[in-house]
Amino acid sequence: MRVNKGIRKCVSFVGIMALLFTSAPVYAGQGEESEAYGAEIVTGDTAETEEEIIDEFVVDPETEEDMDVTTTEEDTEVVDEDVAAADEDVEAAAEASIEPLDEVEETGLEEEIKALNNLGESDTIPIPSQPVFSQVKCSSYNSVYLRWNMVDWIKDDPSSSYPANGYKIYRSTDQKNYKLIADIDEFKDYLSGKSDDPYPNAQSDDEWVSIYYTYTDKSLSTGKTYYYKLVAYNYDVDETGTKLIKKDSKSSSVKSAKPILKTPTLKVTNVNESKLKLTWSKVSGANGYVIQRSTKKDSGYKTINTITDESKVTYTNSKLTLGKTYYYRVRAYRTVSGQKVYSSYSGKKGLQVKLKKPVIKKLEAAKTSRAIVITWGKINKAQGYVIYRATSYNGAYTKYKTVKGGTKISTTANQELYKNYFYKIRAYRKVNGKNVYSPYSAIDGGYLYPK
Repeated sequence: MRVNKGIRKCVSFVGIMALLFTSAPVYAGQGEESEAYGAEIVTGDTAETEEEIIDEFVVDPETEEDMDVTTTEEDTEVVDEDVAAADEDVEAAAEASIEPLDEVEETGLEEEIKALNNLGESDTIPIPSQPVFSQVKCSSYNSVYLRWNMVDWIKDDPSSSYPANGYKIYRSTDQKNYKLIADIDEFKDYLSGKSDDPYPNAQSDDEWVSIYYTYTDKSLSTGKTYYYKLVAYNYDVDETGTKLIKKDSKSSSVKSAKPILKTPTLKVTNVNESKLKLTWSKVSGANGYVIQRSTKKDSGYKTINTITDESKVTYTNSKLTLGKTYYYRVRAYRTVSGQKVYSSYSGKKGLQVKLKKPVIKKLEAAKTSRAIVITWGKINKAQGYVIYRATSYNGAYTKYKTVKGGTKISTTANQELYKNYFYKIRAYRKVNGKNVYSPYSAIDGGYLYPK
């Protein structure tokens, strides 16, 4: 493994960022349902495994007041802004060994690293600034999305910037024991000559105003809270000058998030005089759905059915009262370790039970002039029908005639020859002294001409 000679003397950050801008972006940690985020990380050759607990700089955090947390309505997790007290004592880096280079140029490994990072020969490679999470949130029922800005990059003066060479992500479920879950090693492939891009995982907004990183933590348990810390590091060399080491920053403040099921979206439609149909969006990871109903919008909801088929997203509620309004809400659930973990409820949707919508079967000219005959299908429980008319399809429809019983009408009054007329119909039935109407039929039109 050899350090590229092209960076031995001096490689300014302007040049590095030029490479970054012209390189195709490689995204870190692509996650399920994560919306346009992530890239696969490059893991250090000797990065700590997930089972190794960090002792050098991670201790029990307190509660953070200003954290960015995604939670359900029932359970809001709060984490302290202050990081573990031990972080204040960490001024020197925790030295994590990396495989030594096979050969070192005459200028020396330390000079190569300084040149790569735009440092003069007399400068000491600094410990990075403390990183800050800009987002930690649920991205799906079993994943959490993390985002942070590039450490020590100066957008107004890129040539003086000294961006961190990599980042380590630590996770805990109890705020005590943190494990390394990812090492985003930016320079590994660049130093070995496998890549021309020294910052392959960096991303940017459209105008390169900010440069940032993302990572999606996958295969998590739905409904469980996870806590995260972030550490930036720079490459340096050991006392022998022959082996690369990592100089760690102070860890970031703690952020937490909980993978939860997405909230379903509900729609309610009328079927007939005694049925309403519910349709909702399918929720990824759900094992089923719970349906609740009430006759009041804001209270009194009771479970009327539990759907155990994860592929079923409809339900028809029968034996309802004509003219009465019913309100519904739906939530998804996933079974985790034998227990149901629920999504939030959908928005409340209410609808009055109405008669079935009529269908115009035929619209034709009568045998006598200036008449159009309209025929429609009979609606169960209907006491009559109201016909509405307009002179254009999208025009203003006005009440034209009311027909009690029957399913046919011949319109003869005030009809003009050589003119289009458009019609729609709705059925009605009187309930508790008031008419309850069906939805309107589809519009149909006819051209009146003399026989």
